[in-house]
Amino acid sequence: MRKPLETLLILGMLVAAAGCGRRVDPRAEDIYDLVVANEIDQAVAGANAILADEPDNAQIRNVLGLALYKSGDAEGSIEQYLEALEDDSKYPECWFNLGNSYKVLGRAQEAENAFEKAIEHEKKFDVARLNLGIIYRDTGRPDLALEQWRQAVKDNDQFDLAYLEIGLLESQRGNVDAAIPAFERVLELRPTAKQVRVHLGNAYLTSGRDGASQLAENEYRAAIGIDPEYVDGLYSLAVALAAQERHDEALATFEKVWRLTLDRPEHPIHKRIQDYFKTVGYTPGAEDAEGDEGTESG
Repeated sequence: MRKPLETLLILGMLVAAAGCGRRVDPRAEDIYDLVVANEIDQAVAGANAILADEPDNAQIRNVLGLALYKSGDAEGSIEQYLEALEDDSKYPECWFNLGNSYKVLGRAQEAENAFEKAIEHEKKFDVARLNLGIIYRDTGRPDLALEQWRQAVKDNDQFDLAYLEIGLLESQRGNVDAAIPAFERVLELRPTAKQVRVHLGNAYLTSGRDGASQLAENEYRAAIGIDPEYVDGLYSLAVALAAQERHDEALATFEKVWRLTLDRPEHPIHKRIQDYFKTVGYTPGAEDAEGDEGTESG
């Protein structure tokens, strides 16, 4: 469910500009629409045509930077963003896009600085807070990451990606009492998010609260209801059934996962199931073999 930074780059390209009282250039909106439609050559040509007469137009340089980024030229996009910021140093969306370009190039400190600048000029820039929190998390500062994500959902209680990051990080830290409401909120917003249902089920199990096993099983079954061949959901359900000593159901579910991953023997779940079968002395597919023998002898 995690979205790559390239996707986040597109979100609200002109929202921050409007939010800061900046008049949005309709030509920038038109070029932005071309970028979203992946009409990159047209976007670049259109932006350059305007910049030939208006070299100080920061909004056009910003969308030109977006087009270059989408084309794979992150270095070129940075040049455009920096030029735009020379003309308008308080342009939050441009700082945000600059941060994404630095991030994709592995220049984490510069990305961090750019996202911080975006937030400085637009306090409720929730996507910038999300990306800044990801940098904090990836550089070993989880408390700062959570601070950004919690502020993001305070500013926008519909922001499922920030709730998800909170849930994942709190789970990793063993703080499932904080992870559970975050995952539950994601599912209120996106009830078909099957992976989040597995995360929530796992958090219920870890919590040890009354009825945790049944709560977890419900989430795993809901995930499978969304996708009957969802390997992670089926495997988690099988583990939960085995833990409840419902061994026949567990074996049947493990075997279904085993069959689904037969063409991926290197899959870690496939390997774990093979080890489980050895432990309990079970041979998957044995009933099929017996049925074939019976047909031949008949």
